[in-house]
Amino acid sequence: MPNARKPPLISGKSRRGRVIIVSAVLLSLIVLLIEGQAALSQLPPAERAREIESCRSRPDSLVGIETAALIERCGYWDDSSRLTTASTTREQVIYGNVRRGERLMFVYIEDGVVTAVQTY
Repeated sequence: MPNARKPPLISGKSRRGRVIIVSAVLLSLIVLLIEGQAALSQLPPAERAREIESCRSRPDSLVGIETAALIERCGYWDDSSRLTTASTTREQVIYGNVRRGERLMFVYIEDGVVTAVQTY
């Protein structure tokens, strides 16, 4: 039978159903990747404190670097806030935690590039 119709890859599912399944699988993989990156970024507290203190001691060296380089140099921040407009994205990230008795460092990012750093 040369003109026989091929059975669907997933029996009983329409093309739309397959698209939804593939989308769900891709979303699950993205979540796993993000969680894996977060787990890899966690350093022991003493090492993390040294990393942040190194950045805090030379804040001018951070101005002009991209967000990925900031994370590589100083690790992930403790808190952040973001403002997105039609033309730009501004973000304030905070290293340190007052409740833990740590000194704070505020890093200001515009369109993925560090524009200013304040330490307290």
